[in-house]
Amino acid sequence: MRVLICVACESGAGPQLSFGRILVSIDPSSSLMLLHVLAGDRDAASAEACLSRAEKQLESATVETKIRRGHPVQEIAAELDGGDFDLVILGPNEAPGLKRHLLGSVTRQVVRRAPCSVLVAQHARSHLARILICSGGADVADDVIQTGAWIARAVGAQATLLHVVTPVPSMYTGLDELDESLSELLQTDTPLARHLRRGAKVLEHEGVPAELTLRYGVVADEIIREAREGNNDLVLVGAAKGRAKLRRLMLGEVTEQVVERSARSVLIVRSPIQRTA
Repeated sequence: MRVLICVACESGAGPQLSFGRILVSIDPSSSLMLLHVLAGDRDAASAEACLSRAEKQLESATVETKIRRGHPVQEIAAELDGGDFDLVILGPNEAPGLKRHLLGSVTRQVVRRAPCSVLVAQHARSHLARILICSGGADVADDVIQTGAWIARAVGAQATLLHVVTPVPSMYTGLDELDESLSELLQTDTPLARHLRRGAKVLEHEGVPAELTLRYGVVADEIIREAREGNNDLVLVGAAKGRAKLRRLMLGEVTEQVVERSARSVLIVRSPIQRTA
């Protein structure tokens, strides 16, 4: 697995590096690159020192460091285009409030443009205990479930497979009704039931302790609520598929809202991520 970790030296890179260490523990053969983008003609000495410290924290023999000059979004995108990466790890959204919505943070723009899967690391983690896998649409769900199952198995985490149905039927007003409806749904031969059963079998095959959860409401709201209430360390969501160039601009409204609003780390899966053969 080839991973690009973006390091903003001014704000630190604790969350990104913690997930980098987790990936190295899962797949010691992973190839990591630490990238810092230097604005204008600023001196590179401090950036080099920052990357050197970060490299030592990763405890891996296969770490490269690189400094590029220019606009962060453009330089990160250029590195991704030429590096054949499986994953890029970014820090939290940098620009708060109105500025973020008007201009878009570096994180938000890279998430939209990246050709590979993206992990937005909100908080540093020494391990992952609970993972939320969002089933999403049929065209992206299999990749998300496969990746979630691999990660959960590798780190010994418990997984929740979540599907959100919208709009809310008036009859579903409590948790008892939701639990009953899930049980009843799984007995049917509908596409959704077959999809959830297939996802459950993938997790079972990987030996991952997992539960299925069905929620009703606005999809992004329910994903964020489940992530918070379930105390999940990582949320996996899918991104729209299509032609390569178009896909990079089609993140999907639900996925974008989850990335923007969730306080949990989010992995946007564009293709399955798994251990290097």
